[in-house]
Amino acid sequence: MHHPELDRRDLVGLIKFLSQPLPRIYAKRIKDSYKVFIDAKDIRGLIDEIRKIKIDSGKEETKISQKTSQPLKKEDLHLICFDYLSA
Repeated sequence: MHHPELDRRDLVGLIKFLSQPLPRIYAKRIKDSYKVFIDAKDIRGLIDEIRKIKIDSGKEETKISQKTSQPLKKEDLHLICFDYLSA
């Protein structure tokens, strides 16, 4: 928590995420990541993996840039008609 390169608010959010019940698959990934952290002492790798798990579990929404989501225009819409045939 007192590491100068880490954002305290981000860490608090990850700790809150870890305190919630998770499906077994995510718990296994967290345990595996923790084992790697114990061997390598790479705190950034552990935090990045927990952040990925948080996104994969749907607890955090990925941010969509404004460039990719533009409002629809009338010219973008096309009328499609389907004919249903019955015997």
